[in-house]
Amino acid sequence: MDTRERRTSTSIPGRKITEHSSGSSFSLGCGKFPRATTYFSLEWILLLMCLTAILLILPLVLPPLPPPPSMLLLLPIAILSVLLILAFTPSNIRDLTYAYC
Repeated sequence: MDTRERRTSTSIPGRKITEHSSGSSFSLGCGKFPRATTYFSLEWILLLMCLTAILLILPLVLPPLPPPPSMLLLLPIAILSVLLILAFTPSNIRDLTYAYC
């Protein structure tokens, strides 16, 4: 008896899926994590590299901005407090779905 597994491979553009005959598991690529080039094309990688360079260079070139008004600094705190109130407020689904006649 031969104890080796039989493998069948299916090719999908950009990915190689290998199916083992002993189970229904699939493996993508050749390692545990597929390469980044299977997710991003060359154009997207170049675009992301340009955006990274712009974000690193512009703060060094542009003049510093004045600080925002103090009331504007309270906006994130207000948003956080509203979200916390909504998170801990009990909701009764039966009241929401009840048809008032």
